[in-house]
Amino acid sequence: MSDKDNSPSELTGDVKQTAASATSLPVVSTSTAAPGAANISPTATDALTRKERVDVAMEAWKKAVDVQQHFNDIELRIRNLALTVLGGVLSVAGLILKDAPTSPLPGFLVIGGGILCGAFYFMDRWWYHRLLHGAVEGGRIIETFVIENSGVPIGLAHKIKETSGIATWFGKMRSDHKINVFYLTLVLVAAGFAAGLFWSAHNARERVAISAGAPSSESVIDRPMSRVDSARAVSRPPASANRQDTARGRK
Repeated sequence: MSDKDNSPSELTGDVKQTAASATSLPVVSTSTAAPGAANISPTATDALTRKERVDVAMEAWKKAVDVQQHFNDIELRIRNLALTVLGGVLSVAGLILKDAPTSPLPGFLVIGGGILCGAFYFMDRWWYHRLLHGAVEGGRIIETFVIENSGVPIGLAHKIKETSGIATWFGKMRSDHKINVFYLTLVLVAAGFAAGLFWSAHNARERVAISAGAPSSESVIDRPMSRVDSARAVSRPPASANRQDTARGRK
């Protein structure tokens, strides 16, 4: 070894000095605390954290209310569109029936309108209404947190949930049941109009057949005679010949 190498005692002294200097270094926290939190007392940190949480919760609650209004507006637009489409289909069916009373096209057109109402129902009930449910439930959770941590009496989502039900003979009708009743009414109206249009077209075809002298399915007079009826008509003498024979017998 050279003269520049340190002795074992000198190395031991260096290690002790390094350890002492390491213990004097400031400890850096790896937590996600806010900048400057190390200079605040624990009591002040707790108070500030609660206030910050309440402020964040209030902002989230405002956003939840906006989302609820957004989904509610979409559902109302879907229902208005369903009413508009069904009304337009019924109007077009009436115009076709006026120009072509024997055509079954109006009935099939109304059936198509009923199927479209079913599509609107799926989009409303099982799509956006589920999202609205989620937004309301999220708002209720935020309201509970704010009430427990700040005492601010916000309860919009809770009141909406409580007052949305309607007491009926069959139990409490919630928003889901109201949507079912709304679209069921539209489908029943479409089915009734379709049945009436098919019946009207059938009667119109019968009237046209009778006026044209063609056999009708509901006319017994215009029914073709069978072979037995034809033979009886041939063998039976005319009524004028019977009257002449009777007059000769009297003379």
